[in-house]
Amino acid sequence: MSATRHAFARPRYTRVAPANFTVANVSHALGTALLCAIQAYRTRETTSVENYGLHFTTWSWTVLCIWASAALAGMLSTRKAFDTVVAVAYFFALGNVWQVYVVFSAIVLANGDALLRFMDGNVTFGQLWAGEKVTHALPVLFMLCYSVAHWDRLREAVLRWRDRTRKHPLTWAALCAYWLLSPVALIGIYSMSHDPWEVYRSTLPFGVLAVIATCACLVASGIPLLAFLMSKRCTDTDARDLTK
Repeated sequence: MSATRHAFARPRYTRVAPANFTVANVSHALGTALLCAIQAYRTRETTSVENYGLHFTTWSWTVLCIWASAALAGMLSTRKAFDTVVAVAYFFALGNVWQVYVVFSAIVLANGDALLRFMDGNVTFGQLWAGEKVTHALPVLFMLCYSVAHWDRLREAVLRWRDRTRKHPLTWAALCAYWLLSPVALIGIYSMSHDPWEVYRSTLPFGVLAVIATCACLVASGIPLLAFLMSKRCTDTDARDLTK
């Protein structure tokens, strides 16, 4: 009897990754294609590397497009690949789009006609408004939609990284510092290689812009990170399993 029951028992399957062609993954693929198309259109008249990197928004869009493509590959690949993309690029891209949006908003508020002077009157106000939303607000919206759609997977990835580095607190501290502040390093590199006050015609002091950018990154990356860490911890099996 026991042998018969064993023969007809339901087989035990190992846990596998979710289906690749989910609504969230397909939407992300379409969004990534749209971002890359917009970036290609924005830089269609670029004639040199120096001209390409003149505006920090282009730097941020480049980071966003690279991250979105890597994230798509990570979602369609193994869990280890997804975790690596989260560790290397998720918070970096998230902080970048927010700091661009917040810093540019601060420049506009401090210089009421900054946008009009920047475009030298070559476009109408409607075109200017629409272009500004696509350039600065769309990346923020994309990152918010991605974070909501993949919240559980992002949370599990962060918790697995925390458990993997549990015996190495300095490594975990360095990883958190990278997640929170790496976008500030990028805008610092831009400021050393370009003159933001000449490019954007801003009157805000460097110290004020630095504080605004740092706060934007800390808030944008810190809120989801804190939410992830306050969630349930992943199991020891998840922490050890780096291959699925």
